[in-house]
Order: sequence, then structure tokens, then C-alpha cells
Amino acid sequence: MTYAFRVLMGAVLVMVTTSTQSPTSAPTDFFYTDTFQDAQVTPSAGLNHASLKFSHANVGEAIEITINFEATWDFVVGETLVLTMPRYTDGSAAGLYDARELNYDLALSPSILFEGAWLEGNYNNNVNPYANSRIYLRIKKPLIKATNVIEIKIYADNGIKAYCGHPAYDDYKSINATDAGEVFMLSSNIPGRPPHTMHQPLMGDACKSNGHCYQRGSCDHCTGRCTCVEGWGATTDNIMTGRDVTSNCFSRTCPSGKAISDMPTSATEAHAVTECSSAGICNRRTGQCECFGPYEGPACQRLKCPNDCSGHGQCVSMKELQSITYAQPLMSTHYEYGVSSLRDSTAWDGDTMHTCVCDSNWPVGLNRYAAQLPEYFGPDCSLRRCPSGDNPFTTLNETDCESLNQTRGTGIGYYENYCHYDCAGRGICDHSTGKCSCFEGSTGANCANLASPFLLITDTVPASH
Repeated sequence: MTYAFRVLMGAVLVMVTTSTQSPTSAPTDFFYTDTFQDAQVTPSAGLNHASLKFSHANVGEAIEITINFEATWDFVVGETLVLTMPRYTDGSAAGLYDARELNYDLALSPSILFEGAWLEGNYNNNVNPYANSRIYLRIKKPLIKATNVIEIKIYADNGIKAYCGHPAYDDYKSINATDAGEVFMLSSNIPGRPPHTMHQPLMGDACKSNGHCYQRGSCDHCTGRCTCVEGWGATTDNIMTGRDVTSNCFSRTCPSGKAISDMPTSATEAHAVTECSSAGICNRRTGQCECFGPYEGPACQRLKCPNDCSGHGQCVSMKELQSITYAQPLMSTHYEYGVSSLRDSTAWDGDTMHTCVCDSNWPVGLNRYAAQLPEYFGPDCSLRRCPSGDNPFTTLNETDCESLNQTRGTGIGYYENYCHYDCAGRGICDHSTGKCSCFEGSTGANCANLASPFLLITDTVPASH
């Protein structure tokens, strides 16, 4: 019987033949040499120039594995090379991890020199799955000498394929298909012969069709899909329905907030968290919300106060409004706007809706010496009240608000609490200027004085506030 195989010695292709009986035709499963480089081989203490190559295949399809190395020792019969194959499986999910139970039945070439066995690694509940998968290559003939360049092919018929789910890179770099992936190790079972480590050419197109994730995400080489960082299309980003964002980490996403308006999902649930709070459009180039009026904020999450309260008031949220004692209408008791259990339902707008609390040059409230109406008023605090006073032509003191509430709120004014009475009822107030135009017979800033001392009056004019 004649065994024929090919090896490379340095840069020279050599045919080695050993004969035990009469010659027969050479088998067809000899070495392939078309992928070798014509480079001078320099022997070393261990395996030299070891490399690993995989055939092109779609995700989930079996691959052909090519092992290429140069040995710096003479191989002996029974010596076994062990190739670690992390994250590879033949689909059996056997997870034996016991070399004593191996079946040396792999389809490989050259089968006259090697016999191979596949050891399925442990699935490990998808935590680093199949990390301990291995290929065993046992020497059958003592024909491989030091400096021989060897190539072994493990055929796709064996069903070995990449497990879909290579670990994501956390440095978000642009990754090429030739970049190193899982670390592989080719070692001998003979003591004192050092192993050789190498890296896998990663599977798939390395997200090439997705622009290599534009350096803003990690690439799953098994699926060719990008996992983008936050702000560039991450799964944690709230993408508004109907607003396209690319899956290649090229487009920016925008800040999110509780939707100003949306479709309820139940009788008590609505206002889900959405991009730009459903009150604006995301600019995919800048990552900034372009808000619809009258909303503002990074996520269009709040209602603007009209005219910024005209410079005569504070813009506060509904939640803040409840704790301001002088806010209109005046209340004797102040409550928290929505307890924590209701903040996401009935009180969802506590931080969203805003209004103006207008300024005043006099104290406002229900307490003693305070007036119940502020100096500035109106939705944007652009109007100004005129000086208040008691009408000298009536017997009623219009500025006395003890036990009254001029604002239609709850609670009543204390002793010497004042109602506001523009121009004492004896003039027309220009709310744009806060000045009175007094009627005939009345005078003064608040029209509470008599124009003639001879006019008969029946009550005493109290001091205005």
C-alpha cells in the first residue's frame, strides 16, 4: 500500500512517499497547498506560523475549517493536537466535555495522517456558551517531521458552525472582518511542547453593510447587526413611533419624556415615555428635539409660560404651585400634587404643565396686613392693578377682607386682611400702566380722596394698603 501526501519544506513543495506493499493509485485526500505563502520558515520551540481559516458561510451554516502550521519537532504516532474552538457547536448541545468518550469520526483531510474527533462544549445556559468546545487531531502515521508545513481541512460535512452570539466589543471601534475575535489554541498532548495561540477571523461581514456601526456601537459578527450606544439608537432609547432611526448607529436619538398626548393603553394608563415627549420632532443629525409650540425643554417635556411671565412673575410647575401660599386662588390648606403612587397616572403632568405666579409690591395671602390679589395679574403677568382704596361715597369698607375670600379659593381672610379694590371704585384703571383715571369728584392715586372738602360723606376712609 502506498501513502502519498504533500508537505512544504521552507518554500519547496515536496512529495514524500513510503511503501509497504506494491504501489496502488494515490488517494485523493491529500494536502491542499494553494493558500500557503512562499515564505522562508524559521523553526521555533513550538508550533510555528500556526493559523486558522474558515470558509465563507451564512449564519447558522456549517463551515470548513483549515488549520495551517509548521512543526518544529517530529510527530509520533498517537500524539494528539488539541484545537480549542470557543463558541462553536455541531448543534448537538451534548456538552460532554470528556475526552474519554470521543469518537474519532470527523471527515477531514489528510485522513491517512490524522483522525479527528469533535468535543461539544457546555452550553452553560448561554453564559459564555460552548467555551470549551474542542477538536482532537490524533497522529496515525509517523511521517510528519520538523520544518514540515502542514495543512489540515475539517470539512463542512461535520456540521460544525459558529454559535450566533459573539461577545460584543465594548470599545465601540470600527471592526473589520479580519480583526481578532475569540482566542484559539493549538496544543499537543506531549509534555514540554508549548501551545500556539491564534485568533479567529470573525464571522459575517463585520457590519460592513452597516458602516461598521460608525464607531458608535458594537458589531455582532454572527448576525451583522449593530448594538448602538445610548443616544444613537440603543434599545434603551425611546424612539417615537413613526420617526425612523437607522439601525447602523448613524442617526442620533433625542431625549425622552412622558408623552404630552398619546393613545391610552388601558382605562388608567397613558402618557408613556416617548422621544421628545411626543411634542416635537427629533433632529436626527443633531440629536436635539425641535419642539412644537408652546412646549420647551431638552425633551419638549414642559409647557412654556406665556411671554416668560413678562418679567413680572415666576414660571412654576403644577407640583410647585401647590406649595406657594400666595398663588391664586388663595387656599387655606396646601396639598402635594399627586402622591408618589399617582405620579405616573392621574398626576402625570405635575412637572409638565407650568403657569405664572405673578409678582407684587405688597404681601399677598390670607394673613393679617396682606392683600388677597397681587399687583401683577393675567396669564402672562402683563397686567398691573391700580392702587386700591375704600370708596368714600359708600358706608361699606370695600378693602376689608376679614372672613372673605376674594379669589374664590378655600379659606378666609384673617383680621385686617385686605381685599383689593382698584381705584376705590371711583375711577377707571388702565391695567397696562397700573394708573387710575378718577371720576369727577374723586382724586388721588387710588381715587379715594374727595375733590372738594364740601362734599358730604357718611363713612370714614380707611388707609389704603
